[in-house]
Amino acid sequence: MSVEALRFDKATWTAGLKPLCDMWSALYPRAAFEGLVVAPAQLNAADPVAAFVYMEVAAVKEVLQAVHESIATITSVLQGTAMLTATSQEEATALLRGAVPGSWSARWEGPEAPTAWVSLVTKKAAALLLWAERVGKQALLRGAVDLSELFHPETFLSALRQRSARSLGIAIDELKLVSSFERAKVAGETTVELEGLCLQGCEFDGRRLVDIRDGGAGSRELILLPPCFIAWVGSGEPDPYPAEATVRTPIYHALDREELLCTIEAPNQGEAATRVLGGVALFLAGAGGVE
Repeated sequence: MSVEALRFDKATWTAGLKPLCDMWSALYPRAAFEGLVVAPAQLNAADPVAAFVYMEVAAVKEVLQAVHESIATITSVLQGTAMLTATSQEEATALLRGAVPGSWSARWEGPEAPTAWVSLVTKKAAALLLWAERVGKQALLRGAVDLSELFHPETFLSALRQRSARSLGIAIDELKLVSSFERAKVAGETTVELEGLCLQGCEFDGRRLVDIRDGGAGSRELILLPPCFIAWVGSGEPDPYPAEATVRTPIYHALDREELLCTIEAPNQGEAATRVLGGVALFLAGAGGVE
């Protein structure tokens, strides 16, 4: 957009900004969050996983409120009921250029496109309300969880590790992460079922990674995987698979592979070196860039 178009003109700015403002109004769960209070006792819950979930909810509430105030001010300017300030002008011109305002991305570094940013932040916010509801019923880990719904899934894994250490009576640094796509192989009391993982770089036969068959999906194609069962267990516990039947596989937040979540020993048929050369990796399916 030209410099001239970025100068305030009610008609031009309304045409460029109203669709996003309307999108926010439709997606923002305002009633649910404005009446939500996260108590200090919840933030300091004895269960590290519960405390983490409440911290995520409290953090996203602040993000939503800040963005709502930003968009509400821009809307008022467009309606002629508020003066254009330096802050609102900076945020509006960023949106008109198709960029996420710096004041928003400073709170959460999501997708680069404003519409994608708004869509994903509100999607995660709605999901976190359900996480908090399950925590309140002490039922969060009784069913599958999707880590792409979190803003800080790596902190969830750390909280889970701490929770497991307490449950097992083992020091944190004496734990290891095990995983399998077969529930029976990771069936301890600390097991968590993860859903929403995607695979890239090879194929999957329902239980393990396998070579790409003739006529099969290419190495860049994404494959949505069945639930993966993970657990933090004592380092002396047996692994679900022999070392020669696994390959160390990274799990990334998104397809750009810029942010590593963790690595797992994925069950594998074939040479581990072939998987490494093929760039095999897992991704959170609901994260930005993976849909």
